[in-house]
Amino acid sequence: MSEENKVYVNENKFNGVSTLTISGTDNKRTVKGVARQFFRDEYGHSTSKVVAERKEHGLNKNEWEVMVADHSSGSLKEGREYEV
Repeated sequence: MSEENKVYVNENKFNGVSTLTISGTDNKRTVKGVARQFFRDEYGHSTSKVVAERKEHGLNKNEWEVMVADHSSGSLKEGREYEV
């Protein structure tokens, strides 16, 4: 395996991720704010990352897929090398 075919993956954050479906608004900022509030209400702490995309296939054009992540330094895996 030559050096140019090696890829190294190093995890530096552990992600606890929740996937939500949010509907009722066409405003992305509102969607992300509601997702943060939901996560805080349910889990008792703030999120570190919220990503929202409008659902492409659906009857309701105001429906969103939202991923909410809580990044921490716990349960990290050791780095790993892959051949590509």
